[in-house]
Order: sequence, then C-alpha cells, then structure tokens
Amino acid sequence: MSKQSSTEYESFDEMDSMDGMGQSQLFYSLTIKSGDNESELEPPMIPGYVIHITSATFGVDVNKGSKTTVLTQTEPDGPFFPICKLIETHNETTNIDLLFDGPAIFKLKGRNVSDVTLNGYLEAPKDEDLEISDDLDDDMMKNMGYGDDAEFASADDDDINDDDDE
Repeated sequence: MSKQSSTEYESFDEMDSMDGMGQSQLFYSLTIKSGDNESELEPPMIPGYVIHITSATFGVDVNKGSKTTVLTQTEPDGPFFPICKLIETHNETTNIDLLFDGPAIFKLKGRNVSDVTLNGYLEAPKDEDLEISDDLDDDMMKNMGYGDDAEFASADDDDINDDDDE
C-alpha cells in the first residue's frame, strides 16, 4: 500500500491564509498510482482539521483509451465505493466534494488505468461560537428591527385564519 500526500507548508504561520469566510486552508494533494494496489489518505496532522477533496484529475500522462474509476474505503474491511470515473479525452477532470476526518483507502479500477490525483485542502474546524441557535437573543431581535416587545404568531394562534371566517 502506498502512503503519499503532498501537504506542504513550511510552518503553521501559513494557516493564517483565509478563504474569505474566516477559515484557514492548506492545499492538499494525493496521487493514486495506477501500478499500486491501494493508496492511503492519512488523517490530518493538525488536530480538528479535515481533508476536503474537491477534484480528481488524470494530469499530464494519460494512458490511451483510459477509463479509470476511483474507489474509496473509509472503514477497515468495509466496502469500496466509487467516487468518480475519468475517461481520456472526455472527462479528464471532475469536481467532487468529500470530507475526511480519518484514514481512507483509495484504489483504481478500469480499462487502461491511469494515475489519478485528488486535490483539495485541509479545512479548519468550524468555530462553535458561530452556530445558529434556535433562540434569538434580544440584541439580535433589535438589530433585525423587531424592538423590545416583539410578538410572533405561531401555528397555535387563533388569529391566523381570521380572514377566512368573514
């Protein structure tokens, strides 16, 4: 089994780069070689981070007539699931959206199988302080223009269907 990842950075100072939403991101790439039986995606070395895979691509050297399916296994001795199929000259790159917080195994199957590179980034943990609560606090209600004594109709209120009775 091949273990390979090219998460390259010189220091944790690079984690200060932001994606526009306040999330730190580091580039991540894993090449699955056609000659290997399996390649392993190892969990991020930074606690709390997840690996977000966003694309799969053949790259420069594609075998003529290649039809390559990428499969992944996320549990030991679990089944392999197909995540994409790349076809030479038709679909050599595809967008995917997968998150991994633990190890995963990848393998390639198909006809004239070519190497596939999975690209993405390490995603910072979500800030728990940003979770939306069911209970809006008073300041939020005031900022939304509802004032101090805002009342809201509920499905149990009798006046909801008053117009229908007249």
